[in-house]
Amino acid sequence: MSAYVCDREHIAYLIDVGLRYLRYSQVHWDWVTWYHRSRRHELRCADGVEASRVGAMLWRENVTSVRARYPGESDASLPGPSDSAPFEYGEHMEWAGPLPMSLADILKAIHCYEYQSCEHRGWEASEAHAYCRALEAAYIRALTPGYELAAWGAPEACYPPREPAPMPAGLADTGD
Repeated sequence: MSAYVCDREHIAYLIDVGLRYLRYSQVHWDWVTWYHRSRRHELRCADGVEASRVGAMLWRENVTSVRARYPGESDASLPGPSDSAPFEYGEHMEWAGPLPMSLADILKAIHCYEYQSCEHRGWEASEAHAYCRALEAAYIRALTPGYELAAWGAPEACYPPREPAPMPAGLADTGD
């Protein structure tokens, strides 16, 4: 099986970790922000309307991918743990209890979703792809120890200084 329809709980988890990002961003007040078609989108805490819209968008993108991979299948026979055809996400209800929030849990859920959702030509230009990239980047910044304290750019190298390479013959400036 190359792709399957994710269950609603998988989609809800991707939304809930987005909604909870503010709690884990240790440097400044922030929320998950992504850009799609030159428009800025934000998933803020307690924004149920946007959470529901993003959930529907993510599930729709996943189903589009699986339909592209299995064009002869009906919605009811698409592979995957979800038996929720016609795949209407509905209202998002944030999980009130604790969630597995390790960087590994979050990245694995994102990567699994992306693997199941990338089977059609429009994936890389989709809002779902943009959301996943932003969610991944946000949690790498928030949960990688020392990330915010690390130098911007390459760290100071521990390599010995290099001598300048000699100028190839014929390219040397003769001063003329």
